[in-house]
Amino acid sequence: MEVGQYNINCNVVCPGIVHTERMDKLCREKARVRGWTYDQVYQEYVQEMALKRVTEPQDVANAVLFLASEDARNITGQELAVDGGWDV
Repeated sequence: MEVGQYNINCNVVCPGIVHTERMDKLCREKARVRGWTYDQVYQEYVQEMALKRVTEPQDVANAVLFLASEDARNITGQELAVDGGWDV
């Protein structure tokens, strides 16, 4: 409400777990603690996703680019989950 008068859109992108070095480290550590393989832990995450794939950094970047584009000129005050349906 405060910045709309200046033609400023305010939205937030909410990524779930993203396939980065941080996720790899998390999977390796969980695998070590559980006595599992990295792939078993990774697949556990995949199975929690409605789309059965983990979010890649480019997926998050694409959402940000969309919200910054003219195509999103009338979108404001929104939270956009980019999580492959992890929240579903």
